[in-house]
Amino acid sequence: MSKTLTVLAFVAAFGLLPCEPAAAQRTPGAKKKSGSTPQATAKPGAPAPAGPMQIDSETLPKDFEPPQAPPEVMQINRPLLTQAQLDALKRVDSKFNAAVTKSQWKDAQSQELIRGGIQYRLARLTNLDNREDWMKARDELMRSINGMGKLSPNADDTKKAREFMLAEVVKQCALLLDNNFYARLHAVFILSELNLTDEDPKKNLKTEAFVPAVEPLLTVLKDPNQPEAIKVLAIRGVVRILSNSSPDVKTKQKVAAVLVSELANEKAHPWYQRRLAYAMAFVDISVDLNRKPVLVETLQKVVADPKRDWVTRAEACRSLGRVAYDPSVDTRAVLTTITNFVAEAATAASTSAKNPHWKSVFGRLYLTFKEQDAGDRDVEKKGPGGLLNRPQFNQPEVKKVYPLVVDVFNATIAGAPIPAEAVKALQALQKPGAPPNGQPVVGAAQ
Repeated sequence: MSKTLTVLAFVAAFGLLPCEPAAAQRTPGAKKKSGSTPQATAKPGAPAPAGPMQIDSETLPKDFEPPQAPPEVMQINRPLLTQAQLDALKRVDSKFNAAVTKSQWKDAQSQELIRGGIQYRLARLTNLDNREDWMKARDELMRSINGMGKLSPNADDTKKAREFMLAEVVKQCALLLDNNFYARLHAVFILSELNLTDEDPKKNLKTEAFVPAVEPLLTVLKDPNQPEAIKVLAIRGVVRILSNSSPDVKTKQKVAAVLVSELANEKAHPWYQRRLAYAMAFVDISVDLNRKPVLVETLQKVVADPKRDWVTRAEACRSLGRVAYDPSVDTRAVLTTITNFVAEAATAASTSAKNPHWKSVFGRLYLTFKEQDAGDRDVEKKGPGGLLNRPQFNQPEVKKVYPLVVDVFNATIAGAPIPAEAVKALQALQKPGAPPNGQPVVGAAQ
């Protein structure tokens, strides 16, 4: 078919040209070509043939919803530097690269070059009119960071050179956290990936995250006006820093306080709630400054809260299999909270087994009891993660629940009906009223 015919057919199909029967489109008086197929005659009583499809090109469908305007945060166009300022920094950028390559940072001139080079790259992330440059600017900065101190033969010098540069990156990234959505996203990504040292066997160095970067990330989490999509990425950064460094107790207490405060918001998006519950498993404290087991209490409340979504509650169970336990915590009450939820979830799943979220729920419940792999450890690094590996728990009671979780999990994976026997057995293990009113039972262990 020619391009012209294709376009005409397309236009006619959308009601922009009249769609008339072929006979009506012939020139008046034109004779029918010999050999053409005769028109079929309708049988008496047969329904009349359907006419051409009529498309109303003016009226919108009843369920049509006009596209929403982009959120205000995505339309902020507030460049940190003018083009003239960027051009001035670009002219001396080769000197910045030379300072980084040679690990020069101790004199005032080199420090000023490093500050300017960082500013030149971060400021480009705030210009909405030059989006194609964003990834290039971020990659340039990360390469510069990774190269800082690499040529120094002394591991201590490498660390000091990197520390100076990273402190300046953290300081300047904080300026992007109230800019447009994309600038915030890039800034949080950069903060999340900062390493004080990279793995280097020759210098006997291991990967060590830059702990001061956690402060602006916590600021992101505490900000009620910050989009949750940005907060989710910030949690990823906090978890990475906790997993690849040795922060002091004060820092860990700050992290715990922010996570607890944020997870208290039941109206937060479930996606964000899940990440908060997940992150708690990486905070190595058993009590807060008031000697309260705040992480365990918070996670128990989430597990017992029927207003939370199923996956969030299951994620809280998984973290309870990895957090640190103070001797004051009654782990029997913790196990009761988890068991009650497992029974509740299995009962609900038995009536809607094909719902895909049950795989996520029971996958997390399986990991509540069992480690995922050799690298899955409890937060104190004393042993594998999961209740089966925690000596604080009554293991005979734990082992009553675990095989039933496995049975239900296997059924969800296979898309099979939930085993009625497993559901009944879990219901028999439930302890109604404990914890009462969705509140966890936390007391002295006996």
